[in-house]
Amino acid sequence: MFYKFYSLSKSYDTSQLTLERAKTARLAVQIVGELVEQYGQGGPCFDASANFSYGYDNSFLIVDADEAWSIETCDRVWVAKQIK
Repeated sequence: MFYKFYSLSKSYDTSQLTLERAKTARLAVQIVGELVEQYGQGGPCFDASANFSYGYDNSFLIVDADEAWSIETCDRVWVAKQIK
């Protein structure tokens, strides 16, 4: 399936696309990062006309039977840390 986005409208979009594509937590981290970098984020909590120097941000917790990860995002930037 082909998706064309100018920005992902909500963290729900990122979560849904990631769940459809990833089979492991590690792969899900990579997918979230790629989606955030390529399409950015937006939604009702982000007002581009407010002239803030930062964008929309989210946190994601991704867990499977073997690993757990925390992801922090802001606009098109993300960082992940494995939880041990």
